[in-house]
Amino acid sequence: MAERRFPVYSDGMGSLTIGDEEAVLEKNGKKTKFKKSYVVTIEKEGDLPLNKVEVRFEYYDQLGSKEGTRFAMHEADYRALKNLLGK
Repeated sequence: MAERRFPVYSDGMGSLTIGDEEAVLEKNGKKTKFKKSYVVTIEKEGDLPLNKVEVRFEYYDQLGSKEGTRFAMHEADYRALKNLLGK
């Protein structure tokens, strides 16, 4: 499977890239890598203007610490990401 990149919005533009094994979250100038299987939660928290949704995203980092973040993304991208991750 080829990498799939999803734009995310939080104090500027960022992205969430999902590959075969790894995921990379680039947000607010910070890049975080983790295994795709370490994603715990991806939930819609609310609707936003312009067909966007607020998303809560939680994962375990490489050291085993649970990390969480919130960002906005297009609703169609949210549904595709949730399906891709099997959540």
